[in-house]
Amino acid sequence: GLLNSGDPLFAAIRDLNVEQLGPYLQGRAKDIRQRYEEFRANRKDATINDLHSFVKKIPGLTQTYKVLSQHINLAEVVQRATDAPPFRRRWVAERALLEGERRANSIEQMIWEDEPPLQVLRMLCLQSITGDGVPKYEAIKREFIQTYGYEYMFSLANLERMGMLKKKESWGGGDSGGARWNTLKRTLKLTNDAVDVLNPNDIAYVSSGYAPLSVRLVEAAAGAGG
Repeated sequence: GLLNSGDPLFAAIRDLNVEQLGPYLQGRAKDIRQRYEEFRANRKDATINDLHSFVKKIPGLTQTYKVLSQHINLAEVVQRATDAPPFRRRWVAERALLEGERRANSIEQMIWEDEPPLQVLRMLCLQSITGDGVPKYEAIKREFIQTYGYEYMFSLANLERMGMLKKKESWGGGDSGGARWNTLKRTLKLTNDAVDVLNPNDIAYVSSGYAPLSVRLVEAAAGAGG
């Protein structure tokens, strides 16, 4: 298959931020084209050994270019998805929740626009965890069930039982849940706005600024978290 570590190109790009992907693949394609063009420009002066050496490389270059073209096509599919307004809105909303903002209206908009139910559930859970509950939860819950079907009552009940979903008890200043999340975020450096996605030195580059909690815990356990 194309996407496996046996493919040197995939091994080189699998950990890149999406912003790095296009320039990297374009650079590889340009390099192959330049090698062909340099040979064509110099072939009149090439020796028999030069010709023989290049001809031996042609199958490898052809296969590399074929694989490269496939990866470029896949990258275009990824870019279309990440450039699409629903993805951009969701990314902005998720990042806002991680920063401690309340985004109940964004979740309601996702339901109104009939976005995939699992994406809405993920957003609800993120709101609940980062803000110690979801504002207007009962109203949003009713709207969700009416839009996506009563079979999701079991999913919601399971998430509530696991502590992933709950309603916001208070809008007041004593937001202990938000405070807990902010303390956790600050202590483990879960967000890093200064990370350079083109020359990364922190795992937060993968999502353009957020480091997964699981990674930070592993770093801390390994003594690599500072």
